[in-house]
Amino acid sequence: MKRMYLMLLAGLIVSGCATVKFEQPVPPNAKALEQFPEHLTGTYVERQNKDTLVITANAFRFGHKGDLFHLSGKLTGENTVLKKSGDFYLLSISEKDDPFWEVLPFKFKDNTLTVYALVLEDKPDKSAKEEKLEKIRQITPVKVKHTQTGEHYLINPSEDELERLLRSGLFDKVTVFEKVE
Repeated sequence: MKRMYLMLLAGLIVSGCATVKFEQPVPPNAKALEQFPEHLTGTYVERQNKDTLVITANAFRFGHKGDLFHLSGKLTGENTVLKKSGDFYLLSISEKDDPFWEVLPFKFKDNTLTVYALVLEDKPDKSAKEEKLEKIRQITPVKVKHTQTGEHYLINPSEDELERLLRSGLFDKVTVFEKVE
């Protein structure tokens, strides 16, 4: 990956993990939300590292410009899409020169925002990574793309397949934010 998404994904990359990318924002047939719902707007503090996430009506910012782990986006841009599926909001983010999407599902309950990611652990024996890939393949096809930056796993789940992926426990909880304002 050329850019690290949130501190959670940056930490996963540094620790030898890979994420699965999506061919398009998901769910595929759901309408993109033009704004974050009002109950989501505000300032959040990450439980573990005390980093700050600010969500406004049409934008978000994690960290500060110049920080190693900084991410911001506007729902009015081409590279940031917010959709809803069941209890999950799904934030899809792409880079300008990358046609594929990182997808960060999150849930909001009791002033707590929990963020998930579809992560493949890259251990020396590779068994955990292969087991998870096989579980994903049982739900939706997985394409492997080889590029200059390495091997990438791509999926394009239908709405039903996405629901099955979300319910299956294949998305790892990667961070929790508490709403403070």
